[in-house]
This record gives sequence, C-alpha cells and structure tokens, in this order.
Amino acid sequence: MRLAIIASIVFGLAACGGGDPTPKEACNAFSAALCERLYACFTSQELAAAQYPPTEAGCVTKFETDSGCAAQTTANACEGNETYHAGSVDSCADQMQGLTCAQVRDSTFDYEKGLPACDKVCSI
Repeated sequence: MRLAIIASIVFGLAACGGGDPTPKEACNAFSAALCERLYACFTSQELAAAQYPPTEAGCVTKFETDSGCAAQTTANACEGNETYHAGSVDSCADQMQGLTCAQVRDSTFDYEKGLPACDKVCSI
C-alpha cells in the first residue's frame, strides 16, 4: 500500500536527522510531518487498514519509537560515510509538510524529486 512506501521513506529520513536541530529533534520533526500528511490525506478506514494508530498523535509516537528517535545522536544519525547537514533538516520537513494529498496518494509520485532537500540531510 502507498502508506508503506511513505513510511519507508520517512524511516530512512529519520535515521538521517541532523543539523541545528539535534538528530533526535530532526527525527521527531520528520515523524510529525509524515503523520500530519498521512492523517490529512487518508481516511480513518484507510489508515486502520494499513494498521496505523487511530490518532495522529499515536502515529507520531509510533514513528518516533520505530525510528529510534530517542537514541539518535550525531554518531549514529546517518549511515556509512554520510554526514548530516544542518541546512537541509528544516527544508526537508517543510517539503514534507508541503506535499499535497494528491502527491501523497499518488502511487507514481517521485519522492526523490518531490523532496529534494531530504536527499541532502544525509549525504557524502
């Protein structure tokens, strides 16, 4: 389902948080931005079918927990030899929040092109 694709993108982004917001704060911001879009764009029946919590707050808590936001540090925020970049964290969250429901619901929407700042949060 489309929700699973969005979730996998955000889990990847959350693992790469960083910048002026601490990695933990970035992870939390990405979780909140994703859940806001999901709960704005999908019906409660669609969310339940995808096994999301009944509330947006529950979604944020789930993503923060599943992504390990509480344990995010500068030492583990990005994978491999990537580093996080301060200027991209807020831009990425803003781009996530700016997604239209048509984009969120479109199974062909290209998230790499649609969220270019997110590709820069963790990069070489």
